[in-house]
Amino acid sequence: MTIIIDILFLTFLLLSAFLAIYFRNLLNSTIALSAYSFFVAVLWTTLNAIDVAFTEVAVGAGVSTVLLLAVLTKIDREDKSAPTKDRQIIAFSVVF
Repeated sequence: MTIIIDILFLTFLLLSAFLAIYFRNLLNSTIALSAYSFFVAVLWTTLNAIDVAFTEVAVGAGVSTVLLLAVLTKIDREDKSAPTKDRQIIAFSVVF
């Protein structure tokens, strides 16, 4: 049963990582990155690494998300540059 849960959360991790790269709106990418951090924290909890999970929630989902949202108030949210195929291939290879 735990293997099924781990595979499910790994699927959510991959999905949120791909969505963070795919979205052109930076607010959506920030939300996808905080979801990624949340799923990592849940995976650490299933591995009985509670201290690491608390750190991931505090730093990854908490502080990083707040800082990224603060930056988004100062810049334009929409990415207007045209992504090249090379850039997308490099981004997807980093996720793998």
